[in-house]
Amino acid sequence: MEILQKKILVVAASALMLCACGSDDDDAVADAGANFNLKERRTVVVSGAKASGEGDVTVNWSQVSGPALVLSGSDTLTPTVTAPSVDADAQAVLRLTVTDSKGQTATDEVTVALINNTPPQISATFTPIAEKSAATLTATITDDDEVAAISWLQTAGPSVTLTGADSTEISFTAPAVTVATTLTFTITATDDDNDTSQAETSVTVEPNLLAFALDGTVSGASFNGGAVVISGAAEPVTVTVGDNGSFSAELNLDDDLLDTVVSVQVTSATNSALRYSAIYSGFADAEPIVASSAKSKSAADKVKAQADGSNVVSVNAVSTALYALLVSANNGAAPANIEQLVFTEKSVDAQALVEAAAVIKIFTDNPALALPEGVTNLTGLLINVAAYNQVVERINADSPELIAQTITAIAEDPVLTPPLATGAVPSLYFQTPRAATGFVTRSGERWQFDSDGKGSRTTTTGSYVYNWTLNNGKIDVAYTNPVISVSFEMPVVGLAGLSQQQVNALLADNYNQVEVRRSASGSVLTRTTQGQALDTYRIVSQSAESIQPLNTSEGLITAPGTVRESIGNIMMRKVVSASASTFTAETMPGVWAMNSYFSKMFANGTGTDFYLDPLQFNADGSGVGLDTERTFDWSIANGQLTLNFADGTSLVKQILDQSGTDFSVFTIAYNAAGALIGSRADYGFKVDETASFATTAFVNPAGKYWQTTINQWTFNSWVDGRLVFCSGNDTNEQGGCNFGSNYFGWQFDSNATGWQAGSYLDLPPAFERAYTANEALSWELKDDATLSFNYAVCNFDAQQSCRLREWQLLKVEQGLLGTRIYVIEEDFIRFDQQSDFGLWIGTRMNIYEQLDFDYWNNSLATVSAAAVKTKVAERKVLYPGRQPDTVK
Repeated sequence: MEILQKKILVVAASALMLCACGSDDDDAVADAGANFNLKERRTVVVSGAKASGEGDVTVNWSQVSGPALVLSGSDTLTPTVTAPSVDADAQAVLRLTVTDSKGQTATDEVTVALINNTPPQISATFTPIAEKSAATLTATITDDDEVAAISWLQTAGPSVTLTGADSTEISFTAPAVTVATTLTFTITATDDDNDTSQAETSVTVEPNLLAFALDGTVSGASFNGGAVVISGAAEPVTVTVGDNGSFSAELNLDDDLLDTVVSVQVTSATNSALRYSAIYSGFADAEPIVASSAKSKSAADKVKAQADGSNVVSVNAVSTALYALLVSANNGAAPANIEQLVFTEKSVDAQALVEAAAVIKIFTDNPALALPEGVTNLTGLLINVAAYNQVVERINADSPELIAQTITAIAEDPVLTPPLATGAVPSLYFQTPRAATGFVTRSGERWQFDSDGKGSRTTTTGSYVYNWTLNNGKIDVAYTNPVISVSFEMPVVGLAGLSQQQVNALLADNYNQVEVRRSASGSVLTRTTQGQALDTYRIVSQSAESIQPLNTSEGLITAPGTVRESIGNIMMRKVVSASASTFTAETMPGVWAMNSYFSKMFANGTGTDFYLDPLQFNADGSGVGLDTERTFDWSIANGQLTLNFADGTSLVKQILDQSGTDFSVFTIAYNAAGALIGSRADYGFKVDETASFATTAFVNPAGKYWQTTINQWTFNSWVDGRLVFCSGNDTNEQGGCNFGSNYFGWQFDSNATGWQAGSYLDLPPAFERAYTANEALSWELKDDATLSFNYAVCNFDAQQSCRLREWQLLKVEQGLLGTRIYVIEEDFIRFDQQSDFGLWIGTRMNIYEQLDFDYWNNSLATVSAAAVKTKVAERKVLYPGRQPDTVK
């Protein structure tokens, strides 16, 4: 407001002016001073006012108009004036009245311009910043007077540490982001009148993207000109297949997400049902073609992807089968990163993979074949398990050998199964079967391929040396000492050369199983798929097959023996250096439940093998087996755990897989001379040293029992998330299980008695448990962690038990069926009244889960939430066969 300069001077009439040298009286005079400005809620002392008159004068200030002012010292020429709060600029008029000793008066007025205070003005807009960069944001803050205080507060987005939060300029390090991410701040400014303003502002943090070239080839001329859609990168990319069946694309990946797995979908230009798929995950080992800004680029600015060969993907029937099985195992979505891929790969069944690839190839080669209703393309066919099974049955009914013949053709096709190049064979493989969800593998073999053409196959009984070569891209293995496998099988015509007459004689004398020995002299391995952690191979082995002579009522049965070619598909686990599942020095101290290799005295003699010996690891690198009291020193190098025992023997342990806190640990045992004497894959985990039967509800509620699940770790033990009753889900016409039942466990009642659960009257859905006197038990707690129970009536005294089993509790968790307990288990036996109990089974780990007896008859809808969560669709496999030769 412009300061008012005009003054109004009012002088009283007839006033007499006094003069020191004259006789006339002086008139009273009032001068209120100049007009002035006053900001609301401010206080000022008026100066410049004057008063004169005859003799003594008095003054008085009063307000004439305007918003009420607060006056103090109104009887002085220097009163104090305080302005009120105003919503807008205003004026107030003050009047000065002067009275002299003769009563003469004079007045003068002054105008006070009341100024409405304006809060600080804040302006803050920012351009995007790059992730992980040093960022500075500057706000413009103005005020009609002074800004007294400033503060910045982050209200949204990944948290950052601010420097200068009490000034107009802040600095911080931008967070790492994978997509454009907004950071939001509130700026508060306070002026010298304590008025505040707030403004919300934000800045966008953009990811740093790197551009990679992905080059691909598609198998089949029908895909030329077809669309390629690549997803999983920063944004989807679509390109076209060229006339030569190849394509090139540029993908932008966040520089922190180079472990990204991208999905490639290729659809025929002439037949939309022909859709092939693949995944690719090799960006972390490749060089980007250009650093790409996170901001959108025009087409002219795009860097063209060049076929540089650094990232190459082959899209064909095999890659489509692998993609579909990975999606099915990953809850319907393609793995997004390497960690997901590694976890999902172990759920892929090698035989199911090659059969699915064969189905894809059959449809590709026979365009007239119609897809099932509701299925629009080949990739969708493989993911839709019910539709896939329907197609397999149809193909097999129309041409029973077609799938098997196509599998052979795929194995011989260098496009579908590219030959291994020199130097491409990993130096180390672990052959492991597929484990069920919630479990880890307890079986495996170690294959070593040395660069000099030597190698070894390490099994539970030793190491078998071989020479190996690459012939036409296939691994040709020739054993220098044969690999012996032993199995027990039903006698059939042709087994080891048995005739029909010999089979009849064996079955007539109740030889329902015979011991079969196979001696493998060599194998040929063809890699069918190359994964992140697992490769799949087709293995063809030549084995001499024989059985031991057997006495029958028809005489001695001697089979001539035969040479058999066995064909299988196996999973080979590579050593993944980036795996999170490795032993570390920081996590080792404590007690671990892991196998050790040593001799143990059993009731029927001494046995030397892998037994569970809880191992105490000390932080200083020393340790001791708590059962054997064998001392050792331990060390870790490259994730491998080495235990050197005082007797000169040693163990080398490596983690293969993980499920929760359980590890699959592959152990190799060496004798004092350094010779390899055995290996085994089995469970390993850190023991919960606080676990106690005193605090664990081991007594079963009515209708429940402890079901063993240690041997039910295999994938085929579960169908649609349910534990199958018969092993292999295989029943016979007599209403029994061909290969035994998974139903086995123990029931503990509150009165220190119970029952062994193993006998039954009928198969589900009419399952009914059976009780026999031989299955009754009595139990006691020897201490908080040890449960002991007697069972099995002695044949020499029906009033006594001849078997004793002890559990030592290792840890308690939630399992797939119910509460899961892990125990050290030993079983003892006595043969007569005079003998003591001697060790019969053990020392081993067992896993039990609490289960309802009614579980076996219940529908899937009543299965526990945990079991439903782990449901895996059952894909039809025509030729599951047996596992390739495994040494027993």
